Amino acid sequence: MKTAPERTETKAYPAVPCLSKFAWKLWERAADSLSEDDLRWYAKSDEAVTAVISLVGMANSVASSIASAEGTSEWDVKQVPAILFSMAEILEGISVSLQISGDAHYRLEKISHA
Repeated sequence: MKTAPERTETKAYPAVPCLSKFAWKLWERAADSLSEDDLRWYAKSDEAVTAVISLVGMANSVASSIASAEGTSEWDVKQVPAILFSMAEILEGISVSLQISGDAHYRLEKISHA
């Protein structure tokens, strides 16, 4: 599984355990024991699609806020790292969801050709 680079820990933004690595480890341990119905459920990417829609909305809100504050002191640059870290966590979740979905598809294909 490819993972994003580790977040650099700073005093203001301490590194947190990576939930996508945790999810992938659980998947690796459980995948071989799942039924075909369970694999079909994991093969769906519904949660990833919902997260992408949420992320698009978040990016548009941030961009609009920055654009409307241009030339004023309304926008605090100190907010940007927290927003970007939040967006990165969402992207990481999407990534692991899609990787698990892809692996479930692969396993279903192996079953159907056996």
